[in-house]
Amino acid sequence: MTRSRHWIVLLLALFLGSVTRLNAQKLESGTWTGAIVDPGGESVDVTYLVLTAGDTLKISLAAPEGHSAEFTNIRFEGGNLLFSWEPGIQIDCVLMPGEAGSFSGACTDASGESGHMTMAPPKK
Repeated sequence: MTRSRHWIVLLLALFLGSVTRLNAQKLESGTWTGAIVDPGGESVDVTYLVLTAGDTLKISLAAPEGHSAEFTNIRFEGGNLLFSWEPGIQIDCVLMPGEAGSFSGACTDASGESGHMTMAPPKK
């Protein structure tokens, strides 16, 4: 298995829990869509279940083949959405706001391997 494939499998295979407090910005609850591109350039379409209640935010990721994960340390800084997950290694993500409420940006592990993630809000 290539390092990039290993990275994405680890990223999606583990189930982690997270609940966090929002800092001045909120995401729309519902099913978001997007993709993860691993450091080797392989893309996987994913969905995100975003739940907000008061000032609490929870984001769960679902990928093909039943893989799922939940983000930890979710927060907003300067309008950017930041979070982490630890599928055997810590991966930190910084997603910048885009058009129509979307977010996209880099996810990087401790060795400097970096992938890309996109999130688009629910369609109305």
